[in-house]
Amino acid sequence: MSRRKAFTLIELLVVIAIIAILAAILFPVFAQAKVAAKKASELSNFKQLTLGNLIYSGDYDDVFTLHGHWLGDPQTGWMYRITPYIKNLQIFRSPQDSGHVDNVDGWMGPSISVAANTLAGLTLPDVGDNVMRGVIGFDMQTNWGGPIGTTNQTAITQVADTIMLAPKYTRDVKAQGVWPPANTPFLTLQSTFLWDFDPTFSGKAYYYTDPLSSGAIPNGGRPDGTYPIGKNGGVSGAKDENMPFAFADGHAKSFKPTATNPDGGRQPEKNKWDSIR
Repeated sequence: MSRRKAFTLIELLVVIAIIAILAAILFPVFAQAKVAAKKASELSNFKQLTLGNLIYSGDYDDVFTLHGHWLGDPQTGWMYRITPYIKNLQIFRSPQDSGHVDNVDGWMGPSISVAANTLAGLTLPDVGDNVMRGVIGFDMQTNWGGPIGTTNQTAITQVADTIMLAPKYTRDVKAQGVWPPANTPFLTLQSTFLWDFDPTFSGKAYYYTDPLSSGAIPNGGRPDGTYPIGKNGGVSGAKDENMPFAFADGHAKSFKPTATNPDGGRQPEKNKWDSIR
Protein backbone atom coordinates (compact mmCIF):
# COMPACT_ATOMS: atom_id res chain seq x y z
CA MET A 1 0.00 0.00 0.00
CA SER A 2 1.57 3.24 -1.19
CA ARG A 3 1.70 6.29 0.98
CA ARG A 4 -0.09 9.46 -0.16
CA LYS A 5 2.35 12.22 -1.00
CA ALA A 6 1.51 15.65 0.49
CA PHE A 7 2.96 19.14 0.02
CA THR A 8 5.75 20.02 2.34
CA LEU A 9 5.72 23.28 4.30
CA ILE A 10 8.48 24.65 2.10
CA GLU A 11 6.47 23.91 -1.06
CA LEU A 12 3.40 25.63 0.37
CA LEU A 13 5.41 28.70 1.30
CA VAL A 14 6.92 28.84 -2.20
CA VAL A 15 3.46 28.69 -3.80
CA ILE A 16 2.16 31.41 -1.49
CA ALA A 17 5.18 33.58 -2.29
CA ILE A 18 4.63 33.14 -6.04
CA ILE A 19 0.95 34.07 -5.70
CA ALA A 20 1.89 37.16 -3.67
CA ILE A 21 4.42 38.24 -6.31
CA LEU A 22 1.90 37.78 -9.13
CA ALA A 23 -0.70 39.77 -7.18
CA ALA A 24 1.76 42.60 -6.58
CA ILE A 25 2.46 42.73 -10.32
CA LEU A 26 -1.13 42.42 -11.54
CA PHE A 27 -3.09 44.60 -9.07
CA PRO A 28 -1.49 47.89 -10.23
CA VAL A 29 -2.24 46.87 -13.82
CA PHE A 30 -5.87 46.26 -12.90
CA ALA A 31 -6.01 49.63 -11.11
CA GLN A 32 -4.57 51.43 -14.15
CA ALA A 33 -7.07 49.68 -16.42
CA LYS A 34 -9.90 50.78 -14.12
CA VAL A 35 -8.74 54.40 -14.20
CA ALA A 36 -8.41 54.29 -17.99
CA ALA A 37 -11.96 52.95 -18.25
CA LYS A 38 -13.27 55.73 -16.02
CA LYS A 39 -11.49 58.37 -18.13
CA ALA A 40 -12.94 56.90 -21.32
CA SER A 41 -16.42 56.96 -19.77
CA GLU A 42 -15.96 60.59 -18.67
CA LEU A 43 -14.81 61.66 -22.14
CA SER A 44 -17.88 59.95 -23.63
CA ASN A 45 -20.08 61.86 -21.17
CA PHE A 46 -18.54 65.14 -22.29
CA LYS A 47 -19.24 64.27 -25.90
CA GLN A 48 -22.91 63.60 -25.12
CA LEU A 49 -23.27 66.81 -23.09
CA THR A 50 -21.78 68.84 -25.94
CA LEU A 51 -24.18 67.30 -28.44
CA GLY A 52 -27.05 68.07 -26.08
CA ASN A 53 -26.02 71.72 -26.02
CA LEU A 54 -25.76 71.83 -29.81
CA ILE A 55 -29.19 70.26 -30.27
CA TYR A 56 -30.60 72.83 -27.84
CA SER A 57 -28.89 75.56 -29.83
CA GLY A 58 -30.35 74.22 -33.08
CA ASP A 59 -33.85 74.49 -31.62
CA TYR A 60 -33.25 78.09 -30.49
CA ASP A 61 -31.98 79.92 -33.57
CA ASP A 62 -28.39 78.65 -33.17
CA VAL A 63 -27.79 80.37 -29.83
CA PHE A 64 -26.37 78.71 -26.74
CA THR A 65 -28.18 78.71 -23.44
CA LEU A 66 -27.99 81.43 -20.82
CA HIS A 67 -26.84 80.38 -17.39
CA GLY A 68 -28.64 82.14 -14.56
CA HIS A 69 -27.20 82.58 -11.06
CA TRP A 70 -29.09 83.36 -7.88
CA LEU A 71 -32.43 83.76 -9.67
CA GLY A 72 -35.90 83.21 -8.31
CA ASP A 73 -36.42 80.30 -10.74
CA PRO A 74 -33.91 77.52 -10.01
CA GLN A 75 -34.30 75.98 -13.45
CA THR A 76 -32.23 78.61 -15.23
CA GLY A 77 -28.89 76.82 -15.28
CA TRP A 78 -27.52 75.39 -18.49
CA MET A 79 -27.84 71.85 -17.10
CA TYR A 80 -31.61 72.15 -16.65
CA ARG A 81 -32.04 73.60 -20.13
CA ILE A 82 -30.35 70.72 -21.94
CA THR A 83 -31.79 67.92 -19.78
CA PRO A 84 -34.69 67.23 -22.21
CA TYR A 85 -32.06 66.46 -24.84
CA ILE A 86 -30.02 64.28 -22.48
CA LYS A 87 -32.57 62.43 -20.31
CA ASN A 88 -29.80 60.88 -18.25
CA LEU A 89 -28.51 62.70 -15.20
CA GLN A 90 -25.67 60.22 -14.75
CA ILE A 91 -23.66 61.75 -17.58
CA PHE A 92 -23.35 64.96 -15.55
CA ARG A 93 -21.29 62.96 -13.07
CA SER A 94 -17.75 61.73 -13.49
CA PRO A 95 -16.85 58.23 -12.31
CA GLN A 96 -13.63 59.84 -10.99
CA ASP A 97 -15.47 62.33 -8.78
CA SER A 98 -15.82 61.01 -5.25
CA GLY A 99 -17.87 63.97 -4.01
CA HIS A 100 -21.24 62.97 -5.38
CA VAL A 101 -24.39 63.00 -3.33
CA ASP A 102 -27.92 62.45 -4.56
CA ASN A 103 -29.32 65.58 -2.94
CA VAL A 104 -27.14 68.31 -1.45
CA ASP A 105 -28.55 69.64 1.82
CA GLY A 106 -31.92 68.25 0.80
CA TRP A 107 -32.77 71.03 -1.65
CA MET A 108 -29.94 72.10 -3.93
CA GLY A 109 -30.30 69.19 -6.30
CA PRO A 110 -27.86 66.56 -7.57
CA SER A 111 -24.15 67.22 -7.62
CA ILE A 112 -22.36 67.35 -10.96
CA SER A 113 -18.79 67.06 -12.24
CA VAL A 114 -18.80 69.50 -15.14
CA ALA A 115 -18.90 73.28 -15.54
CA ALA A 116 -19.50 75.63 -18.46
CA ASN A 117 -17.32 78.30 -20.04
CA THR A 118 -19.24 81.39 -19.01
CA LEU A 119 -18.99 84.71 -17.23
CA ALA A 120 -20.95 86.03 -14.27
CA GLY A 121 -21.55 89.70 -13.58
CA LEU A 122 -19.92 90.41 -16.92
CA THR A 123 -19.60 93.93 -18.26
CA LEU A 124 -19.74 95.21 -21.81
CA PRO A 125 -17.91 95.16 -24.20
CA ASP A 126 -16.54 91.78 -23.07
CA VAL A 127 -20.02 90.27 -23.34
CA GLY A 128 -19.13 87.89 -26.16
CA ASP A 129 -15.93 86.26 -24.98
CA ASN A 130 -17.51 83.15 -23.48
CA VAL A 131 -19.75 80.41 -24.91
CA MET A 132 -22.65 80.36 -22.44
CA ARG A 133 -23.74 83.75 -21.15
CA GLY A 134 -24.02 84.10 -17.40
CA VAL A 135 -26.27 86.48 -15.50
CA ILE A 136 -26.44 87.22 -11.79
CA GLY A 137 -29.65 89.21 -11.51
CA PHE A 138 -33.29 88.69 -10.77
CA ASP A 139 -34.14 89.53 -14.37
CA MET A 140 -32.95 87.35 -17.25
CA GLN A 141 -32.67 90.44 -19.47
CA THR A 142 -30.27 92.45 -17.33
CA ASN A 143 -27.61 91.95 -14.69
CA TRP A 144 -25.28 94.04 -12.59
CA GLY A 145 -23.13 94.87 -15.60
CA GLY A 146 -25.91 95.88 -17.99
CA PRO A 147 -27.95 94.26 -20.78
CA ILE A 148 -26.91 90.85 -21.97
CA GLY A 149 -27.73 88.59 -24.86
CA THR A 150 -27.04 85.05 -25.89
CA THR A 151 -24.02 83.68 -27.74
CA ASN A 152 -24.67 82.72 -31.35
CA GLN A 153 -22.76 79.85 -32.92
CA THR A 154 -21.73 82.01 -35.86
CA ALA A 155 -20.18 84.60 -33.52
CA ILE A 156 -17.57 82.11 -32.29
CA THR A 157 -14.50 82.70 -34.41
CA GLN A 158 -12.82 79.31 -33.83
CA VAL A 159 -15.70 76.98 -33.07
CA ALA A 160 -13.58 73.81 -33.22
CA ASP A 161 -11.00 75.28 -30.84
CA THR A 162 -13.20 77.01 -28.25
CA ILE A 163 -14.02 75.24 -24.98
CA MET A 164 -17.63 74.78 -23.97
CA LEU A 165 -17.35 72.44 -20.96
CA ALA A 166 -14.60 71.28 -18.61
CA PRO A 167 -14.39 69.09 -15.48
CA LYS A 168 -15.00 70.66 -12.10
CA TYR A 169 -15.55 67.99 -9.45
CA THR A 170 -17.82 68.29 -6.46
CA ARG A 171 -15.03 66.96 -4.24
CA ASP A 172 -12.80 69.91 -5.20
CA VAL A 173 -15.51 72.51 -4.66
CA LYS A 174 -16.35 71.03 -1.27
CA ALA A 175 -12.70 71.24 -0.25
CA GLN A 176 -12.73 75.03 -0.78
CA GLY A 177 -15.27 75.58 1.98
CA VAL A 178 -17.42 77.77 -0.26
CA TRP A 179 -21.19 78.03 -0.33
CA PRO A 180 -22.98 76.15 -1.76
CA PRO A 181 -20.74 73.34 -0.55
CA ALA A 182 -20.88 71.35 -3.78
CA ASN A 183 -20.93 71.64 -7.55
CA THR A 184 -24.69 71.70 -8.04
CA PRO A 185 -27.05 73.02 -10.73
CA PHE A 186 -29.20 74.95 -8.26
CA LEU A 187 -28.57 78.63 -7.50
CA THR A 188 -24.85 78.34 -7.76
CA LEU A 189 -21.77 79.71 -9.44
CA GLN A 190 -19.99 76.41 -9.01
CA SER A 191 -21.23 74.95 -12.29
CA THR A 192 -19.40 77.58 -14.33
CA PHE A 193 -15.88 78.81 -15.02
CA LEU A 194 -15.64 82.55 -14.47
CA TRP A 195 -12.46 83.38 -16.33
CA ASP A 196 -9.63 84.89 -14.30
CA PHE A 197 -9.89 86.78 -11.03
CA ASP A 198 -6.40 88.19 -11.53
CA PRO A 199 -6.18 90.56 -14.54
CA THR A 200 -2.38 90.53 -14.23
CA PHE A 201 -2.33 87.11 -15.88
CA SER A 202 -5.49 87.20 -18.01
CA GLY A 203 -5.10 90.64 -19.56
CA LYS A 204 -8.76 91.38 -18.78
CA ALA A 205 -10.57 92.30 -15.60
CA TYR A 206 -14.17 91.15 -15.23
CA TYR A 207 -16.75 92.39 -12.79
CA TYR A 208 -17.16 89.11 -10.92
CA THR A 209 -13.77 88.29 -9.43
CA ASP A 210 -14.26 85.81 -6.61
CA PRO A 211 -11.51 83.17 -6.34
CA LEU A 212 -13.54 81.28 -3.75
CA SER A 213 -16.01 80.31 -6.45
CA SER A 214 -13.34 77.88 -7.70
CA GLY A 215 -13.95 79.21 -11.16
CA ALA A 216 -10.73 80.57 -12.64
CA ILE A 217 -9.79 79.26 -16.06
CA PRO A 218 -6.34 77.64 -16.47
CA ASN A 219 -3.36 79.83 -17.24
CA GLY A 220 0.12 78.49 -17.98
CA GLY A 221 1.58 81.92 -17.24
CA ARG A 222 0.28 81.98 -13.68
CA PRO A 223 2.60 81.01 -10.81
CA ASP A 224 2.11 77.61 -9.24
CA GLY A 225 -0.51 77.49 -6.53
CA THR A 226 -3.06 75.28 -4.89
CA TYR A 227 -6.47 74.63 -6.42
CA PRO A 228 -8.14 76.74 -7.74
CA ILE A 229 -5.47 79.41 -8.09
CA GLY A 230 -2.72 77.33 -9.69
CA LYS A 231 -1.92 76.89 -13.36
CA ASN A 232 -4.89 74.53 -13.80
CA GLY A 233 -7.29 77.09 -12.37
CA GLY A 234 -10.62 75.57 -11.38
CA VAL A 235 -10.23 72.56 -13.69
CA SER A 236 -10.16 69.36 -11.65
CA GLY A 237 -7.40 66.81 -12.00
CA ALA A 238 -3.85 66.23 -10.83
CA LYS A 239 -0.97 68.38 -12.07
CA ASP A 240 0.07 67.52 -15.65
CA GLU A 241 -2.83 65.04 -15.96
CA ASN A 242 -4.88 64.90 -19.15
CA MET A 243 -8.48 65.89 -18.55
CA PRO A 244 -11.54 65.92 -20.87
CA PHE A 245 -12.72 69.11 -22.56
CA ALA A 246 -15.75 69.64 -24.79
CA PHE A 247 -15.66 72.13 -27.65
CA ALA A 248 -18.27 74.35 -29.25
CA ASP A 249 -18.35 72.34 -32.47
CA GLY A 250 -19.39 69.16 -30.66
CA HIS A 251 -16.16 67.20 -30.28
CA ALA A 252 -14.45 66.23 -27.01
CA LYS A 253 -10.77 65.69 -26.35
CA SER A 254 -8.45 65.06 -23.40
CA PHE A 255 -5.29 67.08 -22.77
CA LYS A 256 -3.54 69.05 -20.04
CA PRO A 257 -5.55 72.00 -18.67
CA THR A 258 -2.66 74.45 -19.15
CA ALA A 259 -2.72 73.65 -22.88
CA THR A 260 -6.07 75.45 -23.08
CA ASN A 261 -4.44 78.77 -22.16
CA PRO A 262 -0.66 78.32 -22.15
CA ASP A 263 0.47 81.90 -21.57
CA GLY A 264 -2.48 84.00 -20.45
CA GLY A 265 -2.45 87.66 -21.48
CA ARG A 266 0.86 87.37 -23.32
CA GLN A 267 -0.56 85.00 -25.95
CA PRO A 268 -4.32 85.67 -26.02
CA GLU A 269 -4.65 84.04 -29.43
CA LYS A 270 -3.95 80.66 -27.76
CA ASN A 271 -6.65 81.06 -25.10
CA LYS A 272 -9.18 78.38 -26.05
CA TRP A 273 -11.71 79.84 -23.58
CA ASP A 274 -12.04 83.08 -25.57
CA SER A 275 -14.76 82.57 -28.17
CA ILE A 276 -13.98 85.70 -30.18
CA ARG A 277 -10.18 85.73 -30.13
